Amino acid sequence: MLTENLPKGKLINLSVLLFLALVLPAAVLLVQQVQIINKNATVNPIKAVLSPATITKNKGDSFTLTVNLTNISTSDKGLRVATTKLQFDPNVLEVQGTKTGTAYCGPKNFTATPCDATNFSQEACARVYDSDARVELSCFRRSADGILTLTASQSKALASVTFVVKNTATVGATTTVTITDLIAPDAVDSTDLSDGKENTVITIGTGGTGTPTLTPTPTGPSVDLKFMFRDVTVRPASCYRGTTLNFKVKMVKDGVAQTFNPVALAPTDANITADGIWTLRVYGFNKAAGNYNIYIKGPKQLQKKFPNKALTAAESQTVDLTPMGAKYYLEGGDLPIGDNGAQDGVVNSIDANSLVNCFADPESAACVAKADLNFDCIITSGDVNLMNNTIFTRWEDDEQP
Repeated sequence: MLTENLPKGKLINLSVLLFLALVLPAAVLLVQQVQIINKNATVNPIKAVLSPATITKNKGDSFTLTVNLTNISTSDKGLRVATTKLQFDPNVLEVQGTKTGTAYCGPKNFTATPCDATNFSQEACARVYDSDARVELSCFRRSADGILTLTASQSKALASVTFVVKNTATVGATTTVTITDLIAPDAVDSTDLSDGKENTVITIGTGGTGTPTLTPTPTGPSVDLKFMFRDVTVRPASCYRGTTLNFKVKMVKDGVAQTFNPVALAPTDANITADGIWTLRVYGFNKAAGNYNIYIKGPKQLQKKFPNKALTAAESQTVDLTPMGAKYYLEGGDLPIGDNGAQDGVVNSIDANSLVNCFADPESAACVAKADLNFDCIITSGDVNLMNNTIFTRWEDDEQP
């Protein structure tokens, strides 16, 4: 044999080389297989992806980002709950509203309460934290709704957030909306399935002139009117953030009327209490002291008369109408469906048909704007009940300006 004439030392070295040549490739293959197994065992399959990934917007522009849940594995995954948090630069962006993704949550409205991972009765919740410029979004699927199954490489929308670019943004600069957290436990064993997160980069364009010019801040003597809406005992839901609601106010003393139309109110925590007391500030009161009949008409409510309320000649004053009781709560049903969105002062079949038609798209911006009577950002039987209370009722206006 070839090895018979080799010295003993060289024979040992050759044996070692033969051993390595045979065993090492198998060992490397084994290590590779172990690494693959370990990788598959440790990589979580659910990723949160913001869409679109890049976008260019000018000052004053609004845009919507969608949070998609993507299964990056090769097997189906089931979820019952998903929570994510977004971070943004408050000097550049402002949140205008949030909305559930119907593919994940179904047509459920986000509540304005803090998300609680132990409170499955919430179904869906969203909260904008202005103090640290973040948005928290969650969706819970009750057992009756079944498990949401994400098949391999499938994406479904968890939620969407609408932003507006502020005038303080720098033209040509970029800003990022970042997904800082994702919680997505397995529906069966609660193992955390969350993996990576993909953000959105916004470039501030050179076009546009910034946020549309707003009406100058009113000045002069003011009257703060405090009132409530019938069966509305919470603040408006998140889709009303960043919007403006227009009211009409009339004050009549000794047959002489002062009319204020429109009186704008942007729903915030500052002018609406947690239990649903609204404060509407009216500028330009003539400071003629005396007793007034005060009329208030909401954007989709009948005009309500508040009789014999005392006003003073003060530069600013508050008139609290809530102690008058439920009889004097503003009531919904006079929808803005006439020419140019005008109200006709009566709740009738035209209003009812418009409300019923909105059940085809209950969360659309158009339907929420005209027919959401309890301010929860979705058309439901609750709105129908409120309209039933006022059907065939006319607004209260026994004094003409």
